[in-house]
Amino acid sequence: MPEGFGLCIWRSEEYTRQQELPDGLESNACQRFRPYHQCTAAEKKSLLPFIEEMQEDLADLALIADSKQDQGPGIDAEEYFAQRRRDDLEPEQ
Repeated sequence: MPEGFGLCIWRSEEYTRQQELPDGLESNACQRFRPYHQCTAAEKKSLLPFIEEMQEDLADLALIADSKQDQGPGIDAEEYFAQRRRDDLEPEQ
């Protein structure tokens, strides 16, 4: 979102209805967005479990963007994240 990190808030019945629409939740996300600095303490706390993964995603995107600056093919973003998902699903040994 242009305003940065935050939440999109729906009531449960509205969330279900939005999911069934062709454009889904994304078509209404801007209207439901609340920037982090405007969130209540409880809302901010609900974001904590997602922050580490989002930081990893940002670091990965920076790595991919940097690879595009080098000579050669660079890193394919779709394949990179697909591999990361596969790695996340594999049980640790």
